[in-house]
Amino acid sequence: MATIVVTLLGSGGVLALEINGDERREVTRLAELARWKEGTVVADIGAGDGTYSFLAAEKVGPSGRVYATEIDTDKLKNLRAEATKRKHENIVIVEGTADDTNLPSG
Repeated sequence: MATIVVTLLGSGGVLALEINGDERREVTRLAELARWKEGTVVADIGAGDGTYSFLAAEKVGPSGRVYATEIDTDKLKNLRAEATKRKHENIVIVEGTADDTNLPSG
C-alpha cells in the first residue's frame, strides 16, 4: 500500500533547469520528516516551475507518484515539457483552479 503525503511545496519563477543545493536539502529534509520511500504518493500543490516536483520524483522512485498541480497555463505547459525531457514518468501534471486542486480522490 502506498503512503500518500500531500505537501504544499513552494516553487516559482522561471523554469529551473538546475536545482540548487538549498532546494535539494529542503526536499531531502521533507522526505525524511514525511518518511517518503519508494512508492510514496506526493502532491506538490502550486508546483510552479516544478523544481520540488522533480526532486520529489527522484525521492519516491519509479513506483511512487508526484502529482504536480498548477493553475497557470504557461507553467503547466513548461512543466509537461520539462517532465517529458527529464523522462519523469512518475510525475502527473494536474491543472487545478483557484478553488480546486483537481487531485484524484483517495
